[in-house]
Amino acid sequence: MGVAHTSAVNHFNCFYLSILMLLKLNDFALILIISTSVFNLVVRIWRLNIIALILQYLGIFIIIGSMWPIELAIIKLLVGWMVSTVLGITLFSLKSKNSAKERIDVPGQIFRGITGLLIVIFVNYLTPSIKAVLSANSMEANIFSGLILLGIGLFQMGLTSDLLYIIIGLLTFISGFEVLYAVVEMSTLLSGLLAGINLGLILVGSWLLSKVHEGEIV
Repeated sequence: MGVAHTSAVNHFNCFYLSILMLLKLNDFALILIISTSVFNLVVRIWRLNIIALILQYLGIFIIIGSMWPIELAIIKLLVGWMVSTVLGITLFSLKSKNSAKERIDVPGQIFRGITGLLIVIFVNYLTPSIKAVLSANSMEANIFSGLILLGIGLFQMGLTSDLLYIIIGLLTFISGFEVLYAVVEMSTLLSGLLAGINLGLILVGSWLLSKVHEGEIV
């Protein structure tokens, strides 16, 4: 009897520690997603933007991994890092031909920073209502992450005419949709479809970036 009781207590402690670790990981992922998405909205230094995008996909992997099997979540991570690598290589090859220094637009950064802060505040207010509508058992951090990515990605596309940041905004927006869909249900088919969309988008985006650089597209 004593052995059975001890075993039950040990199982409970392992379960409790697992839940605690998951909560901490999700909080870390949420902070990572907010900071990287807002950073990419505000800052216009392509090298740092690529690094932020890579870290953003790491946060998305942790969030999706808390809801889906790890083998499906890791697909998102690998696709995200492939997309970031292709974009980084394209930019490196294009920027190396043009040694002009990147200008820092301080008023623009302030405006975009305020916009990002307002999005975070609005999403924080909206998340409980969205959770109630979805009737989801998922943690609010997961829904919050998806909404942040959707909102930041949408504004990223709307606040610039720079093709690079339109591409980053679109990738962010698609990631937000993936996170929110993962909250509702698991779909291997949709996961594969969105992976293909991401890869197709970055290939077309890289081609357009090269054409804009060559002056063939204005």
